[in-house]
Amino acid sequence: MPSAESKVWVGFSRFQVPTAIQREGVLLRGIEATVLLVLFRLANAGTPREPAVTVRVSIRRLTVLTGLADKSVRRALETLEANKFLTVRRARKEGGRLFGSNTYVLLHPETGKPLRAEAGNGVCHFNGVPYFPVPTDVVNGGILARLPLSQKSLYIALLIVTGRSQSLTFIATTPMLTKLARLSPKTFRSAVEGLELAGLIIREGRAGYTLCDPVTRERTKRHPQDSENPRNWTVEGKRALDYDTLTAQQWKLVIDACFRHPYIYTAQGWTATTTCPFHGSDGKATLSFNFENGCYKCHSSKCTAKGKLSRFVRELLRTSEQGTQEFIARAIGIELKFNRPTKDAIKTWRYFNDTHTLVKQVFLFSDGEITENANGQGKLLYHLPEVRASRTVLILRNEADCEQIEEMNLKDSDGRPVATTTGGYLTGWLPKFAAELGGKNVVIVYSSDRGGLGFYKQVADSLDECGIPHRRVNVPPEGTMSVAAIADQIGTDWLYDNGQNGSTEYGDITI
Repeated sequence: MPSAESKVWVGFSRFQVPTAIQREGVLLRGIEATVLLVLFRLANAGTPREPAVTVRVSIRRLTVLTGLADKSVRRALETLEANKFLTVRRARKEGGRLFGSNTYVLLHPETGKPLRAEAGNGVCHFNGVPYFPVPTDVVNGGILARLPLSQKSLYIALLIVTGRSQSLTFIATTPMLTKLARLSPKTFRSAVEGLELAGLIIREGRAGYTLCDPVTRERTKRHPQDSENPRNWTVEGKRALDYDTLTAQQWKLVIDACFRHPYIYTAQGWTATTTCPFHGSDGKATLSFNFENGCYKCHSSKCTAKGKLSRFVRELLRTSEQGTQEFIARAIGIELKFNRPTKDAIKTWRYFNDTHTLVKQVFLFSDGEITENANGQGKLLYHLPEVRASRTVLILRNEADCEQIEEMNLKDSDGRPVATTTGGYLTGWLPKFAAELGGKNVVIVYSSDRGGLGFYKQVADSLDECGIPHRRVNVPPEGTMSVAAIADQIGTDWLYDNGQNGSTEYGDITI
């Protein structure tokens, strides 16, 4: 069992991919390798719903995460199934095409049996499958999706070598990499330069490679202070360092702010400057910018400078990664906000979507501050998968109140746990949530103070608009209620009598 995870990508959120993604020294075709890597990312992100490792995801979602065409994803899935990497439980099959969110059961690459799942354990490690670690930012940040297919193949191959060498800096010969990535020498050279310009690798000499931090696009490093870590700074609640999303005009503003040499600006493609600041002046216009792709490159044989424009700023100004981020933010007129490290939170509430994929987390700190991070899928109900399965749903004002109700172990009329849900501390209740509760027994739990009454009216009005009948539980402000008292207000026709008594109290809540 490789110990690479203890040495490679230390301090990064990462997931496990089986080394069987390459066989006999050759990677699966780039399309299949990319799809399989993304499926293992989704498998590691969710909470197991059954003993086997399953991923329920739509073709549309896979096209977004892989950056591949719809037809390519479908063919890749068929090839992976034929080669016993997975089996498919199809939602619907018609005319040979797959529809809806299919369920993919990942198989052990050696035995062909379904991989087993257990909460808190990496899929490969738990099943004794050799693996290499991959930083989650590669998939979550859309980095893999934005790469051309040849660069996807080479990058996955480099990730494999990184795991094998147990170091982010390693020696790899061109023949070995071209064979592993299944690329011709010409395509390989183009893919290497593409990854260099993307800031994902640094090539040193003919065979030296370093894999960079996929977010900062720099060599990985530890940050003594939380405030020095660029990952702890955000813009409008989103990660501030997604340089790939900056426009050509924004990059031009950044370069104009830090680079004083005159240069010839063209609306598209590469823009040549008069001199390169990274090697001795030879009076030639060797340095080029590509504002559309956010890259720079010196074409002189004396200089190897190339990469993301963020690296150009960092090296030109000789500043830190955080200093680079702050400079770029000022240049394009955006405001950075320090995001407290989640490791300091005293409570974490996790939001999962219909496929049991983690899409949002809400963090509570000891001083009462609340923050959240999300992957951009929009606002959704807390405990959404449980809401789908339960007949009776209790709506409360925040996640802390939901926890207290969960401890009572209430059951619906079919004996299943009552689902508790809320819009969340930060999002509040949204009218669209009501439409998702059709056919449920809906109970609004609120306090009789001013804020609680307002919350009750907001939820009740949205349910009434959708024609959804509901009941209510009125909790006295700063009071407690026993399980029996709550069950009495809900109605025994909506609950299952599981022998609970009135000794359990509904603790202090803030609704």
